Amino acid sequence: GEVSENQPAGTFAGKLTFTDPDGNRTYAYALVAEANGSTLDNSLFAIDVNGSLTTTAELDYEVSAERRARVQVKDDFNRTAVTTLTIKVLDLDEVAPVITLTGEANATHEAGTPWTEPGYAAADAVDGDLTASVTVSGTVQAGTKGAYSLTYSVSDSAGNAASATRVVTVQDTTQPVIALTGSATVTHEAATVYTDGGAAWSDTLDGNGSLVAVGTVNASIPGTYTLSYDLNDTAGNGATQVTRTVTVQDTTKPVITLTGDAA
Repeated sequence: GEVSENQPAGTFAGKLTFTDPDGNRTYAYALVAEANGSTLDNSLFAIDVNGSLTTTAELDYEVSAERRARVQVKDDFNRTAVTTLTIKVLDLDEVAPVITLTGEANATHEAGTPWTEPGYAAADAVDGDLTASVTVSGTVQAGTKGAYSLTYSVSDSAGNAASATRVVTVQDTTQPVIALTGSATVTHEAATVYTDGGAAWSDTLDGNGSLVAVGTVNASIPGTYTLSYDLNDTAGNGATQVTRTVTVQDTTKPVITLTGDAA
């Protein structure tokens, strides 16, 4: 007989057949020891009234590729026949596939940029390349900071399953960008109202907006004034400061008005 390994107790292992010259009688079956007292592997088997041999425990090919049981049949005149049965234990595929991740299992990704799967491969000792059968569960939200888990799973034809996990941490390390609206160097006529052009900012994660200058321009007093524009995004990344230089100058001629008649 033969039994696949790892089958539960009670698995059919074979049926004893024999011939009796006396014809049909009542027979009794039993597992017996050898003459030297060895019970072989009898404890791993049971035999019923019909001569069917079943297992009493799981058999493991890696422990032994075959098992032996000593079986006796007795008729109602106590005549006996004894034989040793060899039960082959069939090797099953118990080795799970192996999944190999391309790139890091703990990866970092810059927020605001598209996530691209680095790749993976799966191989099995029996089935060969199983890469095409791998399923990936989980997503990476590149627009939201945080840690995301991707799970890679595959099973071979014997049902052996394998999985691997990649953790992707989305982080924001990119500085915002500030751009002046208008010129970085401005000449302004004294005694006229100064209106600043401001600046615009953009960030890979936070979006964009406008900025008001830090600093003032006193249009009543000629001189050079510096206006600055600063911004930190929500992740604390500071933009490179941008400045505007405003030079207040007086180029307007005075006006003389006579008091009284000119002639």
